[in-house]
Amino acid sequence: VLMRLIQGAGVNGLSGMQSWRVQMQGAHRIALWRPWLTVKRADISAYAQRIKLPYIDDPTNEAGDNVRSGLRRDIMPILATYNPNVIDNIARSAQLLSDAQLIINAQAVDDLQHTEIASLQLPPAQRVLDIDKLQKLPIYRQRQLLHYWLGQDEPLPPAKQLVDDVLSLSQRDDNDHQTALFWQGRKQSYTVRRYRQQLYRLSSDWLKWLELPFTEQTQTLSSHTESNLTVIHTTDSKSVSMTLRNDNKFTWQLQIMPNEVAQPLEIYKDKVKFTFAPLDRHQRVQTVLASRPQAGKKLYQTLGIPPWLRESLVVVSVTFINDRNIGNELLDNERPINCLILLLSPFESWVLAAEQSSINVNVKQLATLIKSQITMRKTW
Repeated sequence: VLMRLIQGAGVNGLSGMQSWRVQMQGAHRIALWRPWLTVKRADISAYAQRIKLPYIDDPTNEAGDNVRSGLRRDIMPILATYNPNVIDNIARSAQLLSDAQLIINAQAVDDLQHTEIASLQLPPAQRVLDIDKLQKLPIYRQRQLLHYWLGQDEPLPPAKQLVDDVLSLSQRDDNDHQTALFWQGRKQSYTVRRYRQQLYRLSSDWLKWLELPFTEQTQTLSSHTESNLTVIHTTDSKSVSMTLRNDNKFTWQLQIMPNEVAQPLEIYKDKVKFTFAPLDRHQRVQTVLASRPQAGKKLYQTLGIPPWLRESLVVVSVTFINDRNIGNELLDNERPINCLILLLSPFESWVLAAEQSSINVNVKQLATLIKSQITMRKTW
């Protein structure tokens, strides 16, 4: 406790080592119990000698050549001359501070529930706070919340300087979205960035994954059985999975129920092909948030997409292919009808405006249905 005091530790650090603590190691939950933590060293040594239990003394404990042993050898005896109960008193203060830390954590957890943006969470890769809600809290609760928010998923808390820097970032009123704060945690490194009124804590693994290229995927629904096509019968109740981006830490998969998507297409008896392709920066699309098609920066700003997610947009299009019977063969129409219907990111989706064509299908209704049937699955 003394060592942490002279290092400028806060309440958590001054509460000392805990006799009982649960920590995660990968997917395993580990409970650490230190039953002798409150027992004096002299009492433990006397007990070991009385029952003739062999033990080893660590010579560095008495060497005085490091902070811990120097405090033990040189400073504690001096403090004991002022109060013989100094060790017990420091231990009692540490316990009181430990209780205070539990109260602080409980308040931070409650504040976090009201300020985090649930739809954008992907722990531990991405955690997001609403700055407007953060700034409604008293400044001391803002600081404690950021301390707790940053330290999630890590065994050791962030430095006070980082918390102060993130607080300053949240208080800025300019439009600079390029500032990035870096933190090397025990488990992995993180980048803290702001976009509009949102704070992001992004892991380095997640940022690397966001730079990976997409794999274009297609899926065909048809009322015909053909040997040269991947055909999903509309009576199939199983979901079809399509992997858009994948590495050894994260996987983005789309799952679609063909039979449910096919229901509004029953009146259109020929082939329908769905395509999932990356959005090109120069490709113009129109969402319900804009009065005309947009591309690039204009589109990103309209949808509120931060810079690091702009290479992770997928356009979903549907192609209606009229088949013509010639003899016993089925031939594709030379002019299939293609409609852009959805724009996807790993966290959000937008229905695209599409002109009604000669096909007897409500494209907007189809887009809404597909949107409801597609689920995102991220694993790591």
